[in-house]
Amino acid sequence: MRILQPPSVDLSSRSRPDSPAFVINKACRSSATTNCGYRLLKISLAIYLVPALLVVLIVGVIGALFVGSVRLIYRFFDSSFNQSRTPPDA
Repeated sequence: MRILQPPSVDLSSRSRPDSPAFVINKACRSSATTNCGYRLLKISLAIYLVPALLVVLIVGVIGALFVGSVRLIYRFFDSSFNQSRTPPDA
């Protein structure tokens, strides 16, 4: 039975062929420019697109809140206006 250690202490993972660092280095060595280039492209797109998606979602939520509050205020004033226009004997 192996005792699990934190990654900073576990030095045996660097020499194992199934460790993530070994797999990445092996993939970059096999077709160095192509594979690493695609990986760099994916990382750069993720860094660019995730904040853009968050901005779009935040702007959409703010817009929905604004439209909802305007409709709520309009409904409140419209109902109070219609109640004041009804004839007293009706």
